[in-house]
Amino acid sequence: MKKAGFLLVTAATWYLAAMYRSIPLMALTITEVILFLGMWVQSFYFRFRVRAGFGRQLTVCRKGEEPSCSIWIESKGILPVGAVSLRMKAFYPEGSRKIRINLLGGTRRRTSRKVRLSMEKQQCGLFSVRMEKIYVYDYLTLFQRKRKEKEEMQIAILPRGYPLRIGEESGFRQEMQQSVRDADFLPGANMDEIRQLREHMQGEPYRFIHWKQSARLDKLLIKEYYQTEEEAFALFLAPGSIKERTSQMRDAFYEILFAILSGMLEGEHSVTVTVGKKKGGTEVRQLRQKEECDMLFLSLYQWEDELEEAVPDYTEEFCFDGNLRFSRSGRTIWQFTTEYYQKEV
Repeated sequence: MKKAGFLLVTAATWYLAAMYRSIPLMALTITEVILFLGMWVQSFYFRFRVRAGFGRQLTVCRKGEEPSCSIWIESKGILPVGAVSLRMKAFYPEGSRKIRINLLGGTRRRTSRKVRLSMEKQQCGLFSVRMEKIYVYDYLTLFQRKRKEKEEMQIAILPRGYPLRIGEESGFRQEMQQSVRDADFLPGANMDEIRQLREHMQGEPYRFIHWKQSARLDKLLIKEYYQTEEEAFALFLAPGSIKERTSQMRDAFYEILFAILSGMLEGEHSVTVTVGKKKGGTEVRQLRQKEECDMLFLSLYQWEDELEEAVPDYTEEFCFDGNLRFSRSGRTIWQFTTEYYQKEV
């Protein structure tokens, strides 16, 4: 369309120059023809001189967030890069989707642009985005040339972090209390210093209640002390053939697991996670912070091919398997469901 408009203006200029025998209009016509041919040559020039790629091979985001990545554009020639269009393909468990991004190169030889990638039906896991073609344009965007690119990037979508709602009716809180060394001192055993005040939960001893602050704020507040020793939980993971399950089941498994680990890590506790792999192999991780929990999930995404034959070990203190069963010593604490796991958590 732009080429047709440019040629139409050139033809009109030539017609007026011939009709009125105007030398300035004739010079303008020649300039427009030279400019047209110059942009045609420039498009070929950029095709062989311009490259593009991803700034990082892995980008991480939370579920519900729009992932962003850095894309660099480089010109190996003297001329700065003009407009560039990238065609990429995002691969999901259900299939793939094409993505097209338009960028301006800039004046330097190598520039970086931060762009956001819109992804539909976000689910926890590791996905890949492949850069397939790059389209380059001349400065007037009259001509377009394309070339193939083979750059690839992975996007890790972590669970969004549902708060672990521990209720008396679920029986989960009783199991958590029994797993620590001294249930009577659950808020903390070091009486020298108060770590924080928090709202009293059903089942906790009343001797730790801060009565003055509770009366002032009209709600029960409990004194939480620093732990004298680090309390640890042991959790065995048996995802099984998680890669062959439905995307909804995989998504539910990772979100529930994140909620369980977040609940265990509260109160300065640590969690020893044992992941069952093929042929009886295991991988052990010690978690003390939520940042380490994120690293565990990145590893789980990469281990999905090695988890196909893992058998749940119900002799461990806590166990969570690919069927969304959470148990302790072989006894089921809660059987989560794919449809309602968000409410159940």
